Amino acid sequence: MQPAANQERRRLVWRAAVILALVGLGAVGVAIRTLYSAAFDAERLRLAEVAKSRAALIQAVARFDAGLSPASQGQPRPADPAAATLSQLSEAQQRFQGFGETGEFLLGRRDGDRIVFLMRQRHDDSPLPPPVPWESETSDPMRRALEGRSGTLVGNDSRGARVVAAYEPVPDTDWGVVAKIDLAEVQAPFLRAGGIALGAGLLLVLAGAGFFERMISPLLRENERRNQSLLESETRERELAQEITRQNLTLTQSILDTAVDAIITIDAKGGIRAANRAVTEMFGYEETELVGRNVQVLMPDPYRQEHDAYLANYARTGHRKIIGIGREVPCQRKDGSVFPGDLAVSEVRIDEEVFFTGVLRDLTERKRRERELQRAEKRVEAAEELASVGTLVAGLAHEIGTPMGVIQGHAKLLEKHVENEKAQWRLQTIQEQIGRISKIIQSLLNMARPKASERVPVALEPLLETTLSFLSEKLKRRQVEVVRDFEPTGSVTGDPERLQQLLLNLFLNAVDAMPDGGELRLRLRPDGKAGTRLDVGDTGHGIEQANLDRIFDAFYTSKEAGKGNGLGLMVASRIVADHGGTIAVESTPGQGTEFHVHLPWLPAYRGQEPPHDA
Repeated sequence: MQPAANQERRRLVWRAAVILALVGLGAVGVAIRTLYSAAFDAERLRLAEVAKSRAALIQAVARFDAGLSPASQGQPRPADPAAATLSQLSEAQQRFQGFGETGEFLLGRRDGDRIVFLMRQRHDDSPLPPPVPWESETSDPMRRALEGRSGTLVGNDSRGARVVAAYEPVPDTDWGVVAKIDLAEVQAPFLRAGGIALGAGLLLVLAGAGFFERMISPLLRENERRNQSLLESETRERELAQEITRQNLTLTQSILDTAVDAIITIDAKGGIRAANRAVTEMFGYEETELVGRNVQVLMPDPYRQEHDAYLANYARTGHRKIIGIGREVPCQRKDGSVFPGDLAVSEVRIDEEVFFTGVLRDLTERKRRERELQRAEKRVEAAEELASVGTLVAGLAHEIGTPMGVIQGHAKLLEKHVENEKAQWRLQTIQEQIGRISKIIQSLLNMARPKASERVPVALEPLLETTLSFLSEKLKRRQVEVVRDFEPTGSVTGDPERLQQLLLNLFLNAVDAMPDGGELRLRLRPDGKAGTRLDVGDTGHGIEQANLDRIFDAFYTSKEAGKGNGLGLMVASRIVADHGGTIAVESTPGQGTEFHVHLPWLPAYRGQEPPHDA
């Protein structure tokens, strides 16, 4: 294994060397290219300057020979000024040193459809080139000069060589000049430099690669040792991760087993794959009795026969009836008893296999609380009816009692003055019947106003929570959120049932004021050193200020017709008064209403702080 590792290290080193060589050569190439571009541009400018200066010089000589120059005033004019100018230029050519190995200067003119060269200057005595056609590719620089243009170009000359040429017309003449040099001569220094750089770079890279290999070999061996150690460490970490995964699975199973709700996983055919402990406790089966059986075993008829058809229909059409929705379903225990359950089902796909997980909650207790709430509401309605009867009876007693007393008094007076036995008998009969009426009225009063029950210490916070539990489903349906702010308070003296009736009246009144949902705000705190204060507020429609003074009157209600008889708050105020407390109300239309109830502590606590565990 070690030789293979060494070979791999060498390959890596030489691959790195090749990459470094390519990068280095690329950098050298870019540098040489940049320098060449700069030198090429400089050469073009130099040729352009040479062409311009030669054209200016020839113009000056030609003007002198033609007598147009101030210096030629008074001098005899040559018979042929052009020939004289060419003669002078030819003499100057003898002293022309040239530029470069291939640089040259040409003077030419147009002769019909060809170009004739008048003079050629090089570093050597080269003959004049022969005339060239006007449209020839090799005559392009001179043709441009004779057309009156100036500039530079790269093209072929009469030798077929690529040249850099500058062209310029000679003013006041029909001549043109061209200065040119072979492109190969311009490129030669850079090609030599590139070759030298390439060779040197390759040698340096090869030497560096060998040196790098010798230098890095110990590091590679150390790295291999570290990799081996790292591999062993990763193996240990993987084993540790596997152990953690096993622990997490155990923890997950423990969480599932301690969950209050039953959690069941079935496959696409309805077979039970897994069930937590709550399933066995809820249905009375052992886990081994359920795994592998169809989930129908947990359903009563007729749902048991319909379930497989439902799964098949869902697999065929994808139409959902309960998946992702949830609903109340009947469930059947092992002993055959049926109980209501709230079932939520989710779907999951693992490796193209479909599973369904159901979370089931036993609704038996919630249904029991709903029944208790219904009974409590009926007790409230009965109390309201009783209060209504009491109010009616009290009114009747007041309205009938006075005239009956007057009648009985007059009957007694007449009895003293009447001697006729039959008349006295009739008067006595009248008094007896009046007494009977009084007893009937008193009986009605006793029925409508039952005697106070025995008063006991009552802790309001647990009583509040119990009463709220009765209303949990109604609060959920109405989308009413309960906001609690409870401080430790002492117990109050009272009748728990009547106090619960008080709380139900206040809570129901608040919920009815919020048909579109809202907040039921409960605040419980000590009220100075005298007792406990309970605030019950809502965010409903509120009550007009003008109606607040009538809120506790009998038969007054702010609810819609048919939704209240106006006795609930009157009953609440009587219960508070019977317990020695007070009740007040504050309300803002459109914002809500808040009732403030004060109830005294136990007599033993008056004048001192109550115990916080009361």
